[in-house]
Amino acid sequence: MSMKSLVVAAVGLACSAGALAQDFRFDYAVGDLVSPAQIASMHAELEAAAQEFCADQYPRKIRVAQKCAEIIVSDAVSQIGNPRLTAYTEGQVTSGRES
Repeated sequence: MSMKSLVVAAVGLACSAGALAQDFRFDYAVGDLVSPAQIASMHAELEAAAQEFCADQYPRKIRVAQKCAEIIVSDAVSQIGNPRLTAYTEGQVTSGRES
């Protein structure tokens, strides 16, 4: 199974001088993008990793951390470029369960 690493540049969302800007890294296996259950599981892992990363970056700014996670998930899904993952993500947003 081929492993890939995804690095998303986390843009400083806060306007403060102390805003941190580090890269978000997410490792995944290409084989994890085959079945609907695998895609749902990987998407959940990606969301959790993005939320944890952003909460660490913006510990006192809940809304900024939430927006950060949304942007990272969106950018990551775009970079991965898997049509099934993209469709799954779009379904999550349109059903009211945003990343």
